[in-house]
Amino acid sequence: LVADFGIALAVSAAAGGRMTETGLSLGTPHYMSPEQATADRDLTPRSDIYSLASVLYEMLAGTPPHQ
Repeated sequence: LVADFGIALAVSAAAGGRMTETGLSLGTPHYMSPEQATADRDLTPRSDIYSLASVLYEMLAGTPPHQ
């Protein structure tokens, strides 16, 4: 099970309203791809691979790839 409680908190705080605004990105910064962090609308599966690689890096190294 993989969960991002930061997003879960934002969803519960939105209470059915709009959760995001134009240009606002949701996610954990340590694991976001550069294009996702800059709120690029043209995300590809490569962005997911980048995020997965960041998680795997932290699992192996014990620290996030970018601090």
